[in-house]
Amino acid sequence: MVYQTGKTKWGIFSTLILLIFTANYTIYHQPIFFPLDNKIVIASLIDFIIVIPVMTYLFIIRKRYSLKMIGIPVLGGYGAAKLIIPDELLSSYSQVTWFIIAGELIIVLMEIYLLYKIVTKFPKLVKEFKERRENGIYFPENISIVIEHIMPHSLTKRIMSTEAAIYYYALFSYRKKLKYSTTNTFTYHLKTSSIALNIMLIHAIAIETIGLHYLLHQMNPILSYILLILNVYTVLLFLAEIQAIRLSPIQLNSEKLNLQIGLMKRITVPINQIANISYYSGPDPLSKTELKHTFDARINDFITEKPTFEVTLKEPLTANLLYGFTKKVDRIVLTVDEPERFYQALKNVLNEKKMDED
Repeated sequence: MVYQTGKTKWGIFSTLILLIFTANYTIYHQPIFFPLDNKIVIASLIDFIIVIPVMTYLFIIRKRYSLKMIGIPVLGGYGAAKLIIPDELLSSYSQVTWFIIAGELIIVLMEIYLLYKIVTKFPKLVKEFKERRENGIYFPENISIVIEHIMPHSLTKRIMSTEAAIYYYALFSYRKKLKYSTTNTFTYHLKTSSIALNIMLIHAIAIETIGLHYLLHQMNPILSYILLILNVYTVLLFLAEIQAIRLSPIQLNSEKLNLQIGLMKRITVPINQIANISYYSGPDPLSKTELKHTFDARINDFITEKPTFEVTLKEPLTANLLYGFTKKVDRIVLTVDEPERFYQALKNVLNEKKMDED
């Protein structure tokens, strides 16, 4: 069932993209459609720089990766438009090029600004982080607390927390080893292909960067370098995701259950807020309605397996997502590499907590 769902999703996406490319190519290269009205270019540009990116977001990016990655399919779609639409027709809409450049440049400048803020405050961040790292478990949690002290109640603070985590995991965490002697730790990626999936995506982006950078450089050097910067950032994001998955096992102690699933989402659940844990027996995949109030602790994979456990909460708790976004959840679904050990450990903690309360 899961395999068929994933296969169908990619099949639909590939078919729709192929139809868009075929239809547009046919219009501009078959004499039956000549002479062409200049306005047909508007429809093609909508297909390539709006429809295709929106489809990519809905089928691939949504709930998996940062929205900033939408810039890649926009640039890719524009490059395809340049190849398919004759220059004499496209030249009438040269302002579109500058509009895309302006949009992508804004994203790049925002990244440079955030990187500058992190670098200028780095000494203070390091000092605060060293003082507080024993109080938290995961790097994003610790760095968020530190930045909160420096930039309280700030949108920039929430974005900086994610950016700092991306650069930390991608560039500075390769010698990091897990040292959690006071808690039970449970990995969740060893029986999946999640890391292989991210490596495959890195390779795909590298190949795309070489090809598109060359093609766009012939057409517009500025656009080609913006694409290069965005792709480098995306590679860093995937590298960070790999390291975050490896270094962020589920943590359980007598007071709380901590879950950080790669970079994308995390939640801290006090033990006294857990109503029950049971083996998951619901439908798969989860419906959109269910996902709105569910913390899905499974990682991205070629084929996403059905959850093993369902943890029911006594009241809704706040889950943290990328770039400071949050949502309220009243249950958690998850899969771990050692299901029976996790089940017994959490059951024991719940029973001990209940005995203490009695």
